[in-house]
Amino acid sequence: MKAIKRLISKIADNRGETMVEVMVAFIVLLMVLAIFGNSISATGQAEKYANEMRQEADGGMRQLQEHLHKGQNSAAKTTNEKTATVKDTTLTIKAVQYKTSDDDLIYWVFD
Repeated sequence: MKAIKRLISKIADNRGETMVEVMVAFIVLLMVLAIFGNSISATGQAEKYANEMRQEADGGMRQLQEHLHKGQNSAAKTTNEKTATVKDTTLTIKAVQYKTSDDDLIYWVFD
């Protein structure tokens, strides 16, 4: 019976939140929003950086392929082909090794 009277008195007590409690809650909310905003900004910057790196890598691969095809007559070419079966799927990897006389470097290109 005492518990019910205490519960009723707490429900009947309609004192609101104090101004300090409201301000603290608002400041906590602003801090959470600031952290969330910074994480969104960092994600956008990381995506931009990844796209730039991908474009540079694509450009480098394009230059390498142009170099190899341009000097195709002077390049020593070796081709290796490997086949593997994984869960009823056959995978074939073709590796071409180019050794150019221009720069004495060996390039591997995978298909």
